[in-house]
Amino acid sequence: MQTYKDYRNARQKAVDTIAGVEEQLRILGGSAKAKILKVARDRLLSNDFRIIFCGEFKRGKSTLINAMLGNKVLPMKVAPCTGVITEVKFDGLPRVQVHPEEGETFDAPIEDLRKHTSIVGDDAPPTNRVEVFYPIDLCENAVTLIDSPGLNEDWRRTQISLQELTKADAAVMVLSCEMALSRSELDFITAQLSERKSGIFFVWNRYDAIWNDNEEISSLRTLSNNHLPKFSENIFFLSAREALVAQRKNDDTRFDRSQLQSFMDALEEFLATKRGQVKLMVPLQQATQATKYGIETLSTRALNLFNAPLEELRKTEKTLQPRLEDLEKQRQNINENINDEIDEILNELILCLDTYLNEIAQKAYQDSSGLQFSPDSNRQERQDKLLRWFRDWLQKSLQQLAKNKMEPILHKGIQELQTELQSKREIFHADVKDLLEIETELDLSSAPLFDMEWFQNVPLFISTAVALLILGASSGFIAISLLGVGALRAWLAGSTLDDHDRRKVAEALSKSLKNRRKEIIEILRNQLEKTSEELKMSINEEMKQLIDDTKQQLYDAVSARQAGETAAEEAEVRITNAKNELQRYLIVLQELSQDD
Repeated sequence: MQTYKDYRNARQKAVDTIAGVEEQLRILGGSAKAKILKVARDRLLSNDFRIIFCGEFKRGKSTLINAMLGNKVLPMKVAPCTGVITEVKFDGLPRVQVHPEEGETFDAPIEDLRKHTSIVGDDAPPTNRVEVFYPIDLCENAVTLIDSPGLNEDWRRTQISLQELTKADAAVMVLSCEMALSRSELDFITAQLSERKSGIFFVWNRYDAIWNDNEEISSLRTLSNNHLPKFSENIFFLSAREALVAQRKNDDTRFDRSQLQSFMDALEEFLATKRGQVKLMVPLQQATQATKYGIETLSTRALNLFNAPLEELRKTEKTLQPRLEDLEKQRQNINENINDEIDEILNELILCLDTYLNEIAQKAYQDSSGLQFSPDSNRQERQDKLLRWFRDWLQKSLQQLAKNKMEPILHKGIQELQTELQSKREIFHADVKDLLEIETELDLSSAPLFDMEWFQNVPLFISTAVALLILGASSGFIAISLLGVGALRAWLAGSTLDDHDRRKVAEALSKSLKNRRKEIIEILRNQLEKTSEELKMSINEEMKQLIDDTKQQLYDAVSARQAGETAAEEAEVRITNAKNELQRYLIVLQELSQDD
């Protein structure tokens, strides 16, 4: 796949094939399995490439999105404008769908978009997310563009952007040629974007402001080369405003000079070739496993049931219920095991956190020995430098805690949980198979329990989120604590803090974090519970499907036998035909997986 259209076509072929598999599964009595497969199909059909545009306000994120769309879809102005996550998607009729903080989702006319997305006063608008539907070719090709609130403009809105960042296929960091590279932008790139393995794009916007000044261009490119290539080689200099104006005036020369197209081409190539493969992989695996389940288990079991005498089938019906109750207990035990494992992981993380909190004062005291002040700096300058140094130090310290301590604990715990769940899952499959005492094949090797990409990224998401939230929640308290140690008199003279004041400042920092221990643990608990619920949902759906299909097949066989020999024979023909169709679909799925 090289283009958005290639992905859209491959996705549609996969969706059509999965729909065909569902139909045959229903014929075989596998309606529950078909239902789960439909969920995967619907999810795939809506699984567009999600491109998030992040950056501080006044960088031109909305203008860049409008330039890519070729039309002024999103509102643009100098003051902080976008206050909520705004997703641009395809639809033949321009409209807006608002997801409020409270109440039900509602539609709004496109003319009211600014009202629902713009920042009002000092507060965010009472909405969580706004979807903008527009008849744009780019979005029709399975692309969703996401405009995010400006970073560092408001902590609550920054959190929203960071949450969306973990879900995006590509992250476009918009910088300004007129404002160089701020310290806060570098902090964000280092703390958040550096954790992404790929899909980072840096855009230096407003290139038209300097493109006639060779000295400015040289200086900016040097700055860019000194800081950005270690995070991504995808760095572009362009003018979104020039590109937008050029498209509205049909001025090809002006559009070429804007240099927007080279950025769009690189973005499309990355998404189509790299992310497109990932998006198709899990649904195709699920469909392949479901097809094999239909061929090897459902069809074999159905034929055996339809050939069994009615008296034997009725006897099986009577003995089935208590065995189903045993399976239900088994399912509940697995859920309890998940909860126990998650609790163990949480306890290990708490021990890790307590060790960190107990050591942080000494570590901050030691590392601050190199903190230097300019002899001629005034009191405010010294205060600002002290707060900045400790905030930067804490940020790096938290990143190390997350990456070197928490992430390994999470990886180990989740991998152990995965191994245990797979073992119990195989036992459950075998017990379900034995319900009707009919020999069938059991193959779980290609049956993904959940989206493996999501599962593998869980440790990274949790550890990064925790470090970020601790830092954000603690910043104000850190400042209050540090400024309350009575050391201000020492900052008025000399080039360093004396040993006594360094000790007091480090202890104040430690105390401020220890006072927030309960809040930090709650953050950890909430993040782990989200993972736990995802796991239990996947397990429960699979188990319920296996039980329901067993009951459905027995019911179908009894009904056919009661209707007479002819009905039973016709049912056998349908089963044989469905099995043959599934064998054909299996070949198609294997070809799609190879193409993928």
